[in-house]
Amino acid sequence: MENRIGSFVSGQPAESSCDSTDDGSDDVDAFSQDDSIRRFHESGCGCAKKCHEKFEASQIRTHTLNTRAMTREEKEMYLKGCLSEGPTNDSTKRGKKRMRIRGKYTFRGQEICAYTFRVLFDIRRCAFNSIRQSLNKTGPGPRRHGNTGRKP
Repeated sequence: MENRIGSFVSGQPAESSCDSTDDGSDDVDAFSQDDSIRRFHESGCGCAKKCHEKFEASQIRTHTLNTRAMTREEKEMYLKGCLSEGPTNDSTKRGKKRMRIRGKYTFRGQEICAYTFRVLFDIRRCAFNSIRQSLNKTGPGPRRHGNTGRKP
């Protein structure tokens, strides 16, 4: 601790005993490090379609990690684009407006369940529902806070 404080005051980097050395131990597969992706691929999605078997483990891992690297705004716009490209049926067979639009989720041309979609895009249920609701209300475009533009 004293070494760190002294290096901060002097402006030189501290030599810490906990710094990692480059001995090749960092080359461990990221798939084994991330428990959520590994558990998903082992246990599956739980639906009858068996969506997790449609893709290789490496595809799931790389797409999830690439999505995690995005900023929040980029990720939301990417999700809105992926959700809006699927076919939607806005009206019933009698011509009335449908109250709740059912979502179809696709990844690389394959239809998948909502849980697999959420795992692939690394998003929780509440945030996913908020993005879908925003897409249905305002269409594709950045989400805005409800208090935007109001005076104090």
